[in-house]
Amino acid sequence: MAETARPQTRTPSDRRPFLFALVAATIFACLGLVLHSAAFAGSAVVLGGAVAAYVPVTALLRARTIAAIERCEEPIALESYLASSREPVREAAGERLATLLPREQSVALLRSRARDARGEAGARALARALATRQDARKDALAALLADLPGADEVTGGRLARTIGALSPEPSLLAGALADSRASVRLALARSIASSDEGARALVTLAGEAALAGDLRGEALDELERSPRAAVRAAAREALSKDATAELLWALALAGEPDDAALAARFVAAPSFPIASSAAHAAEELLARGAPANAGAVREALSRGRESLRAEHAPGENPLADDLVERLSALEELVRDVPS
Repeated sequence: MAETARPQTRTPSDRRPFLFALVAATIFACLGLVLHSAAFAGSAVVLGGAVAAYVPVTALLRARTIAAIERCEEPIALESYLASSREPVREAAGERLATLLPREQSVALLRSRARDARGEAGARALARALATRQDARKDALAALLADLPGADEVTGGRLARTIGALSPEPSLLAGALADSRASVRLALARSIASSDEGARALVTLAGEAALAGDLRGEALDELERSPRAAVRAAAREALSKDATAELLWALALAGEPDDAALAARFVAAPSFPIASSAAHAAEELLARGAPANAGAVREALSRGRESLRAEHAPGENPLADDLVERLSALEELVRDVPS
């Protein structure tokens, strides 16, 4: 799995307290270093005290900054807080802007920030605030979805992540999930991972062999939040055509013991990651109980073991030898299970 950035802006009340506390901590630490011959131990105590004091001081200053944001009536001043490095400050600024600005201006600001590499975190904070205002949320989703097709891949990824912060209904993303850019589809699918539609989109990504492995892996990770029944159905359908390691892990995550026969079809795949993942999936699935189709499971395991032995004689390939041992153990596990 190069962008243009504008300088990050901060208001004085957002920047100066941090610098003051940092300088104070540094001064106290340096003083400890020159006290006497036990300077090292003394400096550690002083530095520890400075750090201990810094934490509550920064919490107090952050609370004061947020209080100032909540009283602020100037949108221009609030916009600068969206660039803060501190999430609570960005969230407070987004909420205040969503309250103060007319809907059209809020949406325009969101579109602008979402396209900016330095503005994405602030855009998502504003999007989360707009997500609680139904009319503004609807307009913002429509605007960002309209911007998505014409954006380059990097900008498209930022727009997709901002769309996700608006908590979109899965049905609204049906067209966008057909985007040719995998990174865009992943960002959108991640935002609806807890739905059946999100599960299907993530399984599709996990099964695209042409994608970079890290993208397939991220899609697999997101399936932890998806409905198991939807993951299982989508994985079974995809594996009826071809396999990736990530698809087999998805089946292991959501499948049933009977699915071991499907996983075992790939234990002799030319790709070792796929073959090993298929064995892992069969192990996981059979650990959940006895399959009703034990005969089909035994046949698939036996065929895979024999295919591996035909390709690799004993002792020729340690990876193949290990796989054969694992398959033999699985065959033994289901040997006496009635079909």
